[in-house]
Amino acid sequence: MARLAMPFIGFPKTTVLGPFWLKMMTSHGVSLRGEFQRLLELDFDALIAAHGTYLPSGAKTGVRRAVDRAFGSTIG
Repeated sequence: MARLAMPFIGFPKTTVLGPFWLKMMTSHGVSLRGEFQRLLELDFDALIAAHGTYLPSGAKTGVRRAVDRAFGSTIG
């Protein structure tokens, strides 16, 4: 049921860094951008995320797009 409802409540069927999650996990005046930059330096193709779509291939591209959307510029 939740999987069907997610696109209608603002969760796209793509890899996403949720703005609310980012806000709650980031201290005031600090950015998690560097942590995602470190992640994108790793060599990976698949992704099992805590929440979201399983990506059996092309995961690094999906994560890079999500990071670009969240932080507004290209990383890695």
